Parts: sequence; C-alpha cells; structure tokens
Amino acid sequence: MSKEAFFRNLEYKLKGLPEQERRQIIQVYEDLFQTASENGKDENEVASYLGYASQDDHSYARFVQHQHISNHSSAQGARALMASVALGLFNLIVVLTPFMVVSAVLLALSIVSIALLAMSIFIWLPPFTETLMVHKLFLSMSTFGLGMLIGIAMVYSIKWYVIIVSKYIRINVNLIRGE
Repeated sequence: MSKEAFFRNLEYKLKGLPEQERRQIIQVYEDLFQTASENGKDENEVASYLGYASQDDHSYARFVQHQHISNHSSAQGARALMASVALGLFNLIVVLTPFMVVSAVLLALSIVSIALLAMSIFIWLPPFTETLMVHKLFLSMSTFGLGMLIGIAMVYSIKWYVIIVSKYIRINVNLIRGE
C-alpha cells in the first residue's frame, strides 16, 4: 500500500468527523510517516503496516465523534443548568404569586359552588321549618341555580387553567432543553 492510498483510505474513513478533528488525525499519521522515514523506514512499508493498524481508525473516528458529542452535551448541560436556575428564580419571584392567587380563587369559587348546591338541600331540613313553603322553594331554587352556574363556570375555568399551566410548563421544559 502506498502512502497516497493510505491517506485516501484514511480520508474516506474519517469523512464523518468535523474538519478540525480530521486534520488533527491526518497530522498524527503524517508525523508517523515523517518519523519512520527519518528512521530509515520505507514509506510503502510504513503504509502497509499502518494500513493494517488503520482498521481501527473507524473505531477511533467513532471515539472522536463520541468525544465531540459528549463535549457538546457538556456545554448543553451547563446551558440547561443555567436556564433552569434562571427560570426557577423567575418562576419563584414573578409567576408563583399570581399562580397561587388564581389557584386559590378557583378553589374558593368551587367550594362556594358546592356549598350553594348543598344549601339548596339543607333548606328543607328541620331548622327552617317555620318559614313558608314558597320562601323555601324560592330560596332552594335560587341557591341551586347559583351553585350550578358557578360550578359550570368553575369546570370550564379549571379546564382552561390546567391547559394554560401545562403549556407554560412545556414552554419552560423546552427552554431548558434548548428547543
């Protein structure tokens, strides 16, 4: 195997690597050829010897690619860590208070709705026996209606609130991932 054939083969095997990595690997082999020729070895002999050894170049290329990817993922990990810390502080300072207030209001209105629905039934129990039947009926129907209106409004409000919160969480996760 000639020196030129060896380097063509090496270039072919390393074509998936970034240009800088390829140049470094080729430079290492050129240095080997130069050192061998300085020590009196024939270039064809060195190329033949390295040609057999170059069967491992594919695995070395994969190793270098893995190193490049792991270095890239280390930088990505550091960036993700910085993004999560920044988003955590932002969410703690700016988002947490409105989130808690809206959650508390939705919870309180849901409890009011359940209480109004229960009150429409409790009106008919013994402590209210002295009131007129028409008053009980009107009060029972109005509390039931108001409880149903608030309950229906809360079902839709909570549904949209959950959708909005899940989208916000998804946005945060995508920012941390760098997407």
